[in-house]
Amino acid sequence: MTAYPMEFSVYGIEELLFVFASRPRRHDGTEPPRTLDMSATDVDAQWSLSIAPKQVTVDRSAASAREGADCHVRASASDLYLLLWNRIDVHDVEAAGDTTVVDLWRTTMRVRWT
Repeated sequence: MTAYPMEFSVYGIEELLFVFASRPRRHDGTEPPRTLDMSATDVDAQWSLSIAPKQVTVDRSAASAREGADCHVRASASDLYLLLWNRIDVHDVEAAGDTTVVDLWRTTMRVRWT
């Protein structure tokens, strides 16, 4: 898979998380909410997602310092971008905790253009 430039990747991650994923959803999500923390290894950028019924909330928190996340993923910004767009698998990045949270993201996050 082709690597994307870091700046492009961070912008793409932010757009996906704060524009598309933060919209109210039509899916059932999960109860209780599950958390996915992500840290880029090539830039000082971190994101924390809470996947709940009908809503994904996102925070630019110090995800690596946060305790209690169900899953934490570390990778280059390009790989995080590809992971969030379901272009690579969780096994292609460094992941700790319950990686089924990434599977939950993959099944509940759908970008609709209408």
